[in-house]
Amino acid sequence: SGAGGAGGAFRMGAPKRGGTKSMAQEFVETFSALYATVRLTTPSKLRPTSCLNGIRCLSTGYIILGHTFLFVSTTNVNNMVPTIANLLQYNFGTTIIVGAFSAVDVFFALSGFLATHTMLPLFVKTAAKVDEKRRSTDSARGKSVGLTPTMYLLTVVNRYFRLIPVYVVMLCVFVFVTPHLNLVLGE
Repeated sequence: SGAGGAGGAFRMGAPKRGGTKSMAQEFVETFSALYATVRLTTPSKLRPTSCLNGIRCLSTGYIILGHTFLFVSTTNVNNMVPTIANLLQYNFGTTIIVGAFSAVDVFFALSGFLATHTMLPLFVKTAAKVDEKRRSTDSARGKSVGLTPTMYLLTVVNRYFRLIPVYVVMLCVFVFVTPHLNLVLGE
């Protein structure tokens, strides 16, 4: 039984003998291209919010199309407003492509909703564990445990470590590849 039906060549998602993964193992799996490939190619169970990920993906493509079109059509232009107004005046297809900026709002709204929807059960589960540990001391006082600053900080750190590799790659592309694009474009 391999990871995600990958033929058993490796046991990527297998927990340690104690039943839980070590922090080091989870950290390595976070940045493993092999583990990410297995997770991306393994079908997951459908949830009521699965369609929202599809809409978010479509809006991402729409945003890329709109930004690319505007970047190419307004290169070497001092004032973009008359140029865009000119483009919109003569072609309805241009209006549709320029409308991609509204997809940015859709993308952010859906991303915020999905992030909250994903993290809420984790917060409730963690709060229940913390509440269970504190029950002996806090039960007489009737304290309830909600979102603690520690839980919030761990969530932010987790998001940071998930996103930083993408930012590093984009920074490297900007620093090392972009200077050579002028040679390709003939400027």
